Amino acid sequence: MGDFLIKNGELKKYTGPGGKVVIPADVKKISWSAFNGNTKITSIEIPDSVWIQPGSFSGCKGLADSNKFVIIRNCIFDYFGLELSN
Repeated sequence: MGDFLIKNGELKKYTGPGGKVVIPADVKKISWSAFNGNTKITSIEIPDSVWIQPGSFSGCKGLADSNKFVIIRNCIFDYFGLELSN
């Protein structure tokens, strides 16, 4: 289905150019690796019925808010702020 690899309702991988991404209506679940590490995505629209596996948006720096958090549906997927050292 174009920019998406979908199998049995599960979005396995996004292969598109990034920017604004709209999840297709037939997707029921987003795999943990579907978007992991994709820095080109700047916004994402996900139907309310879609279940998101933990880690699905880790490394998606383009989705970070002004506080450098990647937060989707009130879940934190990543933080790109200062690294703390011991």
